[in-house]
Amino acid sequence: LEPVVWLEAGTQIFFSLGLAFGGLIAFSSYNPANNNCYRDALVVSFTNCSTSMFAGVVVFSVIGFKAHSIFDSCVEERTALMALNKTAEADLPVCDLQKELQNSASGTGLAFIIFTEAINQFPAAQLWAVLFFLMLFTLGIDSQFGTLEGVTTSLVDMKLFPNVPKEVIT
Repeated sequence: LEPVVWLEAGTQIFFSLGLAFGGLIAFSSYNPANNNCYRDALVVSFTNCSTSMFAGVVVFSVIGFKAHSIFDSCVEERTALMALNKTAEADLPVCDLQKELQNSASGTGLAFIIFTEAINQFPAAQLWAVLFFLMLFTLGIDSQFGTLEGVTTSLVDMKLFPNVPKEVIT
């Protein structure tokens, strides 16, 4: 276990909670004064960590499936070439599963390349592709609600626009 991996994991958890953006503070400003904030913090943190771990299992499963598919097709090609006996051993493609795993897409390429190729394996792939990208779009919009709430709640609480309803500021 490398410390850099744990540092990156911690950074991801803090980023996904959006602690520095003010969204959680804005949402919590609507709680009653006697609210159990300690419990809420634990529930939100545990839920965030759990969903991140579940998403990690899904993502790495898809990456593993893709790498294994490429590896299997390489082995089949290598076997077919050896059966034909047309090439020397040195001319055959090298099949390496670890290399395929290391060369897999990351970042936005993960959603737009790897997951798209995985969705193509589904029955009714066009329907699943539309649903997947609709989900990505709505998640992107939804992730901005907390940030927007942090800004609008601050503007309303400072009474910079006293006669303007909050809906208009938003």
